[in-house]
Amino acid sequence: PQTDVNGIFKIGLYQTMSGANAIYGEESLNAINLMVERINESGGFDGKKVEVVAYDDQGTPEEAVKAVTKLIEVDKVDAVIGSVISSCVLAASGYLNDAEIVTFGTGLSPTWMNQGWEYVFRACVNSDYVTPLAAQMVKDFGFKSTAIFQGQDDSAIATGDSFKKVCESLGIEVKTVESY
Repeated sequence: PQTDVNGIFKIGLYQTMSGANAIYGEESLNAINLMVERINESGGFDGKKVEVVAYDDQGTPEEAVKAVTKLIEVDKVDAVIGSVISSCVLAASGYLNDAEIVTFGTGLSPTWMNQGWEYVFRACVNSDYVTPLAAQMVKDFGFKSTAIFQGQDDSAIATGDSFKKVCESLGIEVKTVESY
């Protein structure tokens, strides 16, 4: 860790705090601030005060890379919690992995977990895990066909593709795929 001489452990956060997905970034920051408050009230990490440094990645890979670069080079963080937007995690986590900074990504797409990064971990469910369960539910309810309504981000596309493949393998016809 890059803990400074004052004994501060810095947790970096890059999340979408503006735009359509801002609620998720704001909720993440609130949760992390609450966690850090509790940790510091209990004496910190081995006596080191914990501090949060947060940046808005605006839901774009370009801004995520800028935020992560600043977290690494300027703020010298010890750990990072990544974006809820999988394309942001995919774009930025390689830099964190190369810097050997432990990172917890919060995007749902399976794509960024296929990079072989040693320092990047998933902090939430992988959509490839839940899509077979959802498709099985469609079958269990007795439906012979379904439609997919998905977003246009990496996670939504990967999840839709996975759901379609599983449905087809179960004999469920996917009538249409629409995006929003």
